[in-house]
Amino acid sequence: MDTEGLPLLLPPTALAALANSWLQEDCPGLNFAALASGAFPARAALWAKSRGILAGRPFFDAVFAHLSCQISWLLPEGSRLEPVVKVAEVRGPAHHLLLGERVALNILARCSGVASLAAAAVELTKAAGWSGQVAGTRKTTPGFRLVEKYGLLVGGAACHRYDLGGLVMVKDNHVVAAGSVEKAVQGARLAAGFSLKVEVECGSLQEAMQAALAGADLVMLDNFKPEGSNSGPCTFEAEDGTTELNPWPLRCPRMLTIVLLALLCASTSAKAALARSSSYNGEYGGGGGKRFSHSGYQLEGPITALRVRVNKYFIVGLQVRYGKVWSDYVGGKSGDLEEIFLHPGESVIQVSGKYKSYLRKLVFVTDKGRYLPFGKDTGTSFNALPLYPNTVLRFISGRSGSVIDAIGLHWDSYPSDCSSC
Repeated sequence: MDTEGLPLLLPPTALAALANSWLQEDCPGLNFAALASGAFPARAALWAKSRGILAGRPFFDAVFAHLSCQISWLLPEGSRLEPVVKVAEVRGPAHHLLLGERVALNILARCSGVASLAAAAVELTKAAGWSGQVAGTRKTTPGFRLVEKYGLLVGGAACHRYDLGGLVMVKDNHVVAAGSVEKAVQGARLAAGFSLKVEVECGSLQEAMQAALAGADLVMLDNFKPEGSNSGPCTFEAEDGTTELNPWPLRCPRMLTIVLLALLCASTSAKAALARSSSYNGEYGGGGGKRFSHSGYQLEGPITALRVRVNKYFIVGLQVRYGKVWSDYVGGKSGDLEEIFLHPGESVIQVSGKYKSYLRKLVFVTDKGRYLPFGKDTGTSFNALPLYPNTVLRFISGRSGSVIDAIGLHWDSYPSDCSSC
């Protein structure tokens, strides 16, 4: 199925309702963090940091559309992700970006994880020369069925039945209650009418043959071994809790038509394709001044130069060059302006300093062993390091007025397509 047209399957009203419920769950009352971030126009970038299949763009869109944010996608739905690659940019009020960030990432990661695992199952069957279909069961995460079923389709698998009304499934308990496989199938056939198929879960080859003779459209061989399934078209369902693809159905390509993989949606180990490596330290300093952020400038490239204005008491002003673009200058005009350029490929991996109501000292340490100090050695000390390995200082934020009131440090890895990194 062409992934380009798959979003058409998702009703706009369902997307809007889901987005509203997810955001309501995450913030049912007062959003105190909004006062810290403010409502200034901001820009954020979405990076893929694990291999996999991109899936879930419509859900991501719905979350941010609910918050009046705009998204520019750089990769189409169903793209194969190779870390690290920029996937999208989101623009909108800062407090709305932060409100939707975690919800949107959770949904996109979950959907992409299911699509990635589905694609792996499909590729496994193709490599074995098997011509049947891979499908996912109804064992989905409560509240996430539409997301996970959509992820199956993006990954190249089939949905099987979406809900109880999509297929009449006769299980072992139905057979016991009816008295026999034949009676259970006959009762299901009457209920199904002409529009629904009847599938029977069988625990033995004998039951499977009885179900087929009784008029079942599909026969599921539940947890069968290869030696027990040598005739008749059937389906296979992986055991509950399976976290790896079981290769045995591929040994019988002639007789199997569909493989049902419960693991595709039920397994909580479906790996998120958008693993986080970003971290944050701060703010260090006082609570005065006007908030600023260089979040959007990181899209221009790595930090390549620093301008710091100091007087005999404080860090007065700051300006950072990202790639070849200087950020807006923040702070006051008194004191001396110092400028330092980083060497090609050099990155800041540690920031320390001093503060007391205002920022008094900054020390930038690079991965080339350079120590770059600014300001006076008085006040309360801080020492900021990234939480994750192989990450560097990507941008700064903080508060400023006539001096730099406070600073925050944002760490992350560089994208693989960064030519100046």
